[in-house]
Amino acid sequence: MMLECGLGASHLVLVHLAAHALYKAHAFLSSGSAVLVRPVAEQPAIRPAVVVSGLLAAAGISLTVASVLAISPLAEPVLIGIFTLALAQMLWSVWQGVDRIWQVPLGLALGVGVTFAYFLLDRVALLAVTPLKEEPGWIGLLILAMFLFLAVGQTQLPWISRTSFGKHLYVHARNGFYFNTLANRTTAMLWPVNMAQERF
Repeated sequence: MMLECGLGASHLVLVHLAAHALYKAHAFLSSGSAVLVRPVAEQPAIRPAVVVSGLLAAAGISLTVASVLAISPLAEPVLIGIFTLALAQMLWSVWQGVDRIWQVPLGLALGVGVTFAYFLLDRVALLAVTPLKEEPGWIGLLILAMFLFLAVGQTQLPWISRTSFGKHLYVHARNGFYFNTLANRTTAMLWPVNMAQERF
């Protein structure tokens, strides 16, 4: 939400709040089924063909629905780009273990419905909050590139976690790549604390 505010898309914060509230409510209500979910190490990695087809289908759905609702991809590239990646992840989860042909059109139908709902909610939020009219430029492209890297990387996480590199990376990732330790040391250098004074 802070990222959206920083990009001047304050109307997206309203959409984010509503969507996050619904997601959290679903997560809490379905938390009992978490014991049935297989650990990441036991899950198969998403096939590259599914990753590519999901990205292409998501991009096609997003651009088509945006044009129907008169939303210009050039005017809101970050909105459409990030939503396209989120939609691709939904399609990947539907198509990951496709063993029945009807799951393909089902995923497409769900994608179209979710896209219409999201963009309509975005238009309603625009009536309540006026965003800043600033072009994100290269910062927006950098953000999209980072989201794309993370989204595609997540699809191969089960495979990566079984490799020697993945097992070593897991230890460092589990410790947040030590950013907290570095931040604490930097803060202690800039603002040293006198422990004798702190006791009293």
